[in-house]
Amino acid sequence: LRDSSTPATFPLPHVPGLGDHLILGNTLDDSVGEAFDKTARLLGVEQIPGGPELERMAAQGNPKAYRGPKGLTVPLSKKHKESSYTCDFSFAGLKTGVRLLVEEEEARIRLQYEEDELERQLRQMRCDVAATFQAVAIEHISRVVRRAMQRIGESDPDVKQLVLAGGVAANKALRCRLAALADEHGLTMICPPLSLCMDNGVMVAWTGLQRLRIGCYEDPPQWSRT
Repeated sequence: LRDSSTPATFPLPHVPGLGDHLILGNTLDDSVGEAFDKTARLLGVEQIPGGPELERMAAQGNPKAYRGPKGLTVPLSKKHKESSYTCDFSFAGLKTGVRLLVEEEEARIRLQYEEDELERQLRQMRCDVAATFQAVAIEHISRVVRRAMQRIGESDPDVKQLVLAGGVAANKALRCRLAALADEHGLTMICPPLSLCMDNGVMVAWTGLQRLRIGCYEDPPQWSRT
């Protein structure tokens, strides 16, 4: 368990109360939302943010199509000796893996298929990559969250809820996976409505309202950027 003096881009905090945060883990590089959006762009998605369209593509793909040593693997599985103990996230390597995989598969497909079949094969490949990426990213998140829940359960048995918030909370596959994990540990899973997951303004305003209700009128301390 640790705190952090740097801004948390995709933090995993233990929150005993409003304004009381213990950062269990953070993102070592890219946030999961950035990884989803950049992967979507690598797959030809033009809309911003790209996460929702990537999720739709994943529903049409095979999540095992490109999983493995020659494809996409769960981050921090073997790279670090202490990976089985950390509660940090890492998505930069996964994003790079997607880029290399797409480049290789596109080149192979363009050489192997004629124009009438080419677009269908490219579309299916991109859906399979989307499905594999989503499955691997969710597996990484669930492993880290499980680890954190086990640690918190040992130190704070009063924890009753698991909260998923932010843009990534709109991903239905991630919601289902973490809901099952919460249920396994006897916790209640809480997510904002899908319509509010991408609205940071509402999140900030709601936090301010809750602070006012308990008499917190001072500005909260900012992250140190030095």
